[in-house]
Amino acid sequence: MSASGAADAGRPSPPPEVFRYSDAELRSGGAPGRRFDEALLRLWDARMEAGAFRYALRSPLPTRRLPGPLGLLVQLNPERAALRRPAQHAQRLDQPFQPELFNFTRVPPTEILLEMRRSEPPESPGDLVLINASPLERGHVLLVPAPGLRLPQALTERAARLGLDALLLSSRRGLRVGFNSLCALASVNHLHLHAYYLERALLAEWAPAAAVEEGGPLHALGPPSHPARGFLLYEDEASADAAARLARRLHAVASRLALRGYAHNVFVCRGAPPCGGVAAPTSGGVRALVWPREPCLGAKELAPRAEEDGGGGGGGARFNVALCELAGHVPLASRRLFETITEAQAAGVIGGHSLAEQPFRALARELAALVREDAAGTGDDRCGTCGASGGESAACEP
Repeated sequence: MSASGAADAGRPSPPPEVFRYSDAELRSGGAPGRRFDEALLRLWDARMEAGAFRYALRSPLPTRRLPGPLGLLVQLNPERAALRRPAQHAQRLDQPFQPELFNFTRVPPTEILLEMRRSEPPESPGDLVLINASPLERGHVLLVPAPGLRLPQALTERAARLGLDALLLSSRRGLRVGFNSLCALASVNHLHLHAYYLERALLAEWAPAAAVEEGGPLHALGPPSHPARGFLLYEDEASADAAARLARRLHAVASRLALRGYAHNVFVCRGAPPCGGVAAPTSGGVRALVWPREPCLGAKELAPRAEEDGGGGGGGARFNVALCELAGHVPLASRRLFETITEAQAAGVIGGHSLAEQPFRALARELAALVREDAAGTGDDRCGTCGASGGESAACEP
């Protein structure tokens, strides 16, 4: 609990500000009048001014674009490593919710920004937007679907839809949404997603991916265009239908990965079609990337380890690898590492958490069939290469 939260513990809790929205507002340009971004950032900035966070975020954070084809972005944020809330220990992917441990029903009112309510029936009940008290960037929040249900950290269709709604309500391409499963560096076993603003291009926005099955909606990416093997789902235009379709497929993929014993990280952003390249600023395309990995048991550690030798292919570099690192955004705790790390070192650390090629190929076949069944059931006729509706687009013609 933050200091201001402790001070306010005995006071009546004011209800959070309610943000109501409709499916019609889920579009490429975001909600009319930029009202979602304005509401979120107004309240977030007010909480920062009031001292509700564990540290005052330096703005802008020291940032470097590492030379090299991947364009990895590193940032120096030592306070996050030193002052964040202690992470919980996950021993298995299906670990149940544990009410005796910290969860989001315990956060003080100062950490609650918004209650999200979608107007289409049935109206969504009580989804909350909380500050992340140890922020990566300005506007870093947690999206918590119906915290009173006390669900464990396993991606549901509804949770995925909440994240996609937030992304499409934003008028800023720099809003990113992500999810860490248990045993993939989730800090709290209470269902939540991350969302934050970063107005810098990331590898996740443009890394090329190939269709697992010709013409199919599931794509695979990995070396050399990305350090870690993962899967990509793509929608070429923003809409409520696209959000519902992506949420359904993300849930199906994440559930199957958990069933097979694989931890996973998810990152959702606006970006280029699967064939890769830089998306036009007006592009409405949405990328949803999922990286399977072997389970990492125990709690994550964010203390600087740059001076140690070894490091899993990173030439001595050490940092945690979760949703933002896999997307190409690498927060670092050590100034020395921030100043000296190379793309090869960073890619080596990220790639060290990649699933091996053989199990990845087996998963790709299984997941492609799973997503194909969904596409067949919904009459999806989008191009398997660029995601364009109505079949192959001119951009994909030979």
